[in-house]
Amino acid sequence: MCGLRPAREAGTAAAGPLPRRNSLTPAVWWGSLLLALALLVLVYRPALPPGCIRLLHDAAGVPVTLPLARFARDTGREVISLRHRFDAAAGAPQRPALYLGEAAPYYRLEVNGRDLTPGTDLAQARRRDLAPQLHALPRDLLRVRGNELLLQVPLDRRLSETRVDTLCLGDYSLLAALHSANWWRRSGTPRVALCLYALLAGIVFALRGVYRNAPLYRWYLACLALMALRCSYLAGGDMPGAPEYWRAASDSSVVLLVYAIYRLLTTLWQIREPRRHEAALLLTAALQVAALWSGWTLALPAANLLLWISVCAGAGWMMARIAARASHVPAVEKHLLHWAMLFAVVSGMLEAATYRLDPAWRLIWLYPVGTATLALAFGFLLTRRALLGGRLLAHARQSLGRDLDLTLLACADRADAVWDSLSTRVASQERERVLLDIGAGFGARMARIAQELRRLQPQSRLPLDIHRALLDLRLMIDATDLDLTSADDAFVLLRRHLDPALAAAGISAHWDLSALRELRLGDRRRLMELFRCLEELLSNVMQHSAARQVAVTCGFAGGWLRVAVTDNGRGLPEGATQGRGLANVAARLRALDGEAAFSTPPLHPGTQVEIAVPWR
Repeated sequence: MCGLRPAREAGTAAAGPLPRRNSLTPAVWWGSLLLALALLVLVYRPALPPGCIRLLHDAAGVPVTLPLARFARDTGREVISLRHRFDAAAGAPQRPALYLGEAAPYYRLEVNGRDLTPGTDLAQARRRDLAPQLHALPRDLLRVRGNELLLQVPLDRRLSETRVDTLCLGDYSLLAALHSANWWRRSGTPRVALCLYALLAGIVFALRGVYRNAPLYRWYLACLALMALRCSYLAGGDMPGAPEYWRAASDSSVVLLVYAIYRLLTTLWQIREPRRHEAALLLTAALQVAALWSGWTLALPAANLLLWISVCAGAGWMMARIAARASHVPAVEKHLLHWAMLFAVVSGMLEAATYRLDPAWRLIWLYPVGTATLALAFGFLLTRRALLGGRLLAHARQSLGRDLDLTLLACADRADAVWDSLSTRVASQERERVLLDIGAGFGARMARIAQELRRLQPQSRLPLDIHRALLDLRLMIDATDLDLTSADDAFVLLRRHLDPALAAAGISAHWDLSALRELRLGDRRRLMELFRCLEELLSNVMQHSAARQVAVTCGFAGGWLRVAVTDNGRGLPEGATQGRGLANVAARLRALDGEAAFSTPPLHPGTQVEIAVPWR
């Protein structure tokens, strides 16, 4: 070990209670959440202009009220034809236009026999466009009276649900503003969210390469992937495969996201959950996914609403469960994530609850906003932890660099010796820090408690038990000191801890450790048990012997370490049985394959206890 002793950190500050930052008050927390939700509703609620068409007629002349939502029960295909007759009054706008809020999966539009969508083929099977549409109408196309509008949409199970929700005729500038706002709600926001997820995924890949915390970053990436799958469906038009499967996969990603967030939170906050809770969450998610892939919920609006209410309820249960187990989590993290999760859940509930309502009250595509908020909250916490970890690593590099320079001065020719000496130095400094923390923080508090107990209950054993527990803690830390290489050094530390207590009891102690100078340390756990035996014996001397002197004599012969504790007290009464302390000593020695002998020396009063343990 190159003979280099660990340096003492004289400037280590005494540990005390860290100041706690005031967390958000419930009023601020709930107020900010309600304000954010109110702003979201105001922004996402469409402001429809006057003159929107609410009533059309199908091919048979049967009135059809918008919004229209139908789902094909069989695998055939039919075309829904919707007609509307209108007049162009004298005060008609100079630039007329026609706005379609949603005509999914796609549509064909004619006005007075002119095809406004010449590239649309109603027989194609891979397109589903959810974006709003705006068509400028030539002025010469409209007649004063008897204009006819024809809107055709396919009804096919492979194309998922057929929807027509808003149809407006009016001035181009007014409808262009409505189209722009709704395009951002329906298509722009999901695309921005996709860019955000890609950016966060890149950051997480970089952090994962540095910190190697694979489970945590893996579950966060899984959450980002599920969020991106949903947003890809909302933002996309033409897509490979049947749109029916894309719709089911998109809805399933929402269900599976609840489980992924559950696993991310338990990994982030180191929460150990029972297997049955995880199994229940997985079973619920599997049933919900099966219902979504079967497609029967789309034909039953009430069942579809109940399904999404169950998804939100599962997310709420998950949040409540995690909150109950997260008492150890910093308030900043807990409040931030609970805020973001509740915001996302309520956003999803608003979207599900208003999905079938009138277009003026329909809050569509709130999901990207809620999940983007949640992704940002998780990303902020992961980045924050990474930055804090980077600062700690920087300090550690500086400290280790200084220690390495000092170590290389003494061991520059032996790499193994450099590493051993540096490891010993760092471990010794950490041990010193822990001892200071115990003495200045925990130890000081327990000492005050013991003093108050001694004042209130003079006959109680609790103060003594507290002092013994603190001593036992210090002995455990001493036993882990890698700088201890001989039994002599270990017993010197033991004497340093026990002499003040003996002196306070009016007992002078003599320690003969000369036989241990060449004895190497063996199993440190056995050393700890031996220390506990000696502490128990000396505690009995202080409590029961009325002694004024005690001698501790150590010897080693034949592979056995022998320690004799002799006092000049009243001695053992005839016929006395072992008390609790001596019984504890005997039990510990049996576990060490050791032995003990209790006697009263014939030449002077007092008691002698000799314990012996095999040393290896």
